[in-house]
Amino acid sequence: GWTGTTDAESIATIHLAEEIGVNLLDSAEGYGQGHSEEVLGKALKDGRRDRFVIATKVRPITDDGNEDKARQRVLDACEGSLRRLQTDHIDVYQLHAVPQVDTMSVVMETLAELKTQGKIRWFGISTNDTDAIKKLLALGNLATVQVSYNLLSRSGEEALKLAKAETLGSLIRSPLASGALSGKYFETQQL
Repeated sequence: GWTGTTDAESIATIHLAEEIGVNLLDSAEGYGQGHSEEVLGKALKDGRRDRFVIATKVRPITDDGNEDKARQRVLDACEGSLRRLQTDHIDVYQLHAVPQVDTMSVVMETLAELKTQGKIRWFGISTNDTDAIKKLLALGNLATVQVSYNLLSRSGEEALKLAKAETLGSLIRSPLASGALSGKYFETQQL
């Protein structure tokens, strides 16, 4: 069975990725309860930070849709990500969920404030929900969308079209359909 990957193996993979020309690393505060960001922080020590575009995500949801709590949630999450990533700025800071309707405006204002402070360079959202993307665009300077799109699921096609029309950067999530397109779920025979 699967025994997991060690931090050392993950760091070696990131270093190999750099050698072969990969320059975007995408994470989230919620991946391993921050552990993914910690591993990236360790991997990018020793002068490697500026060789990568770091994207990470924040879940901007509060228990009651309160504006002050949503603002504080985004601010605290950003500080936590910066600390775990061992960097002074995040290149692409993405919403990991559509903000609650009552907090959309304050979430966008808070992201703009973090950008002005230099803590983030650009901000966006990870969603295929075109209505949410349009609402956020009306409230601020959304720069990117991260869309789920692959050969098995093209549900993000409309979001990609909207990104093109609005000249937003796009990131693709689940390009290998969580491994289904890599062949890892199929027995292979050697000839």
